[in-house]
Amino acid sequence: MAHLASADANVLIALRTPDAFDAVLKQAETAGSQYADLDAAVGAAKPRSALLEQWHGRN
Repeated sequence: MAHLASADANVLIALRTPDAFDAVLKQAETAGSQYADLDAAVGAAKPRSALLEQWHGRN
């Protein structure tokens, strides 16, 4: 669920604020192939209920 929430959040950033997405791209470039796992780990550290709410766009 954390991977999905992370990917969805990045898509929304790209669509809603393309200029802000440049920062996401720079982070991904810096982290390389580990970016998705590192980004998802942040979400995975949250309680499931908070992550689910975030994924559903309530936060």
